[in-house]
Amino acid sequence: MDNNYINPFDNHDKKEQTASPLNSFNDQLKVPTGQSFYSPMGGFDAKPPKKEKNKYPLSVLIACCVICSLLAGIVASGTMIMADKFAVGTEMGQQSEQQSDNKNNTVINIEKPSNELISVIAQKVSPSVVGIRATASVNSFFGFSQQSSDEGSGIIYKSNGYIITNYHVISIVAEATNKSNAAIQVFLPSDPQTAISASIVGFDSESDLAVIKIEKTGLPAVEIGDSEKIEVGETAVAIGNPGGLRYMGSVSSGVISGLNRTLKLEGTAQIELIQTDAAINPGNSGGALVNAKGQLIGVNSAKIAGEEYEGMGFAIPSNYTVKVCDNIINNKDVKRAYVGVKISTEYTGEVLQKMGYPAGALVESVVEGSPADKIGIRTMDIITEFDGVKVTDYSQYNSERLKHKPGESVQLKVYRSGRYYDVTITLGESNN
Repeated sequence: MDNNYINPFDNHDKKEQTASPLNSFNDQLKVPTGQSFYSPMGGFDAKPPKKEKNKYPLSVLIACCVICSLLAGIVASGTMIMADKFAVGTEMGQQSEQQSDNKNNTVINIEKPSNELISVIAQKVSPSVVGIRATASVNSFFGFSQQSSDEGSGIIYKSNGYIITNYHVISIVAEATNKSNAAIQVFLPSDPQTAISASIVGFDSESDLAVIKIEKTGLPAVEIGDSEKIEVGETAVAIGNPGGLRYMGSVSSGVISGLNRTLKLEGTAQIELIQTDAAINPGNSGGALVNAKGQLIGVNSAKIAGEEYEGMGFAIPSNYTVKVCDNIINNKDVKRAYVGVKISTEYTGEVLQKMGYPAGALVESVVEGSPADKIGIRTMDIITEFDGVKVTDYSQYNSERLKHKPGESVQLKVYRSGRYYDVTITLGESNN
């Protein structure tokens, strides 16, 4: 057994609620009358040399002076114009260099972003990034109910109050059975001290995306960019609330580190993400990743951190986000089968088998009052079959769940403390 694994089955018989596993730009020499004049070739003469008569008429000399003056003025004006252009380019933080390839005469334009550019981006986008707090009752480690809250970020999608965030930011409210003790609050950058009540429009847990709404109009909606056109190495700015509402409106910058990165987010299906080195921390979830034009190119969702990593941030591409969220807004009444458990993505079937347990979907937590809670499923149970089909991890479990409709009764095979149990569960409904 790998010593790095933590046995999830210690204190198994106790009910437990575990915590959910988210930056521009330096005289003429006059001889007195009556004195002798020194000649380099002949020493001192008694008299100064005679002046030669002017070979050119006065009019010619005047014309030459005028022409010279005009030429000097033109040169000076051109110098000033070039200096002005350079100064303007410097102030905008967008100096360009052109490099020519002598072989094919191609010209490469290199734009240099500056700190001033990041500041302009932040001023444009920050008003569209809000703070979110979700609160609900959950089962504690000792089995009794207690209030729990999650804080994250959100993006104003529509000026009439529609806000995009990650599903995991508001999941404790979405999955709560006791809605009387569940609430979502939104905090606008223009008034961060005032909590505004929000309702859930819908969500897609597979994509880790959700849409909530507040009853306000005239909000500063974010400008949407095309995530299909971004390139590795271009500027990326992350705006959100790392660490929660305490650090609301934080800005970090970096570049696009990679595209189409496959990563399985907590509690979601495997999706392709944007990778960035802009700092993303817990609380940034649901916040905005934008390009140099201040356009939304991704929704900040995850970070890999550890001794072997400097920190790798990931975001859901904007094109995919718009597709999912528009579908949520237009089809909010669509319901899916609901069990009410959170499955661990860390303890896969392979990991469980190495630890001496059967492969399956490990229950990380159970939502109070959910169908799973009602039939006695507990934290650290392992679901090995879903309606007769073997499951070895979250993806298989969720795939089987989505094959069924709300209200259907299905059989689950559950492993607990060395024994298998067959239980019947009536699926609830949810729009995840």
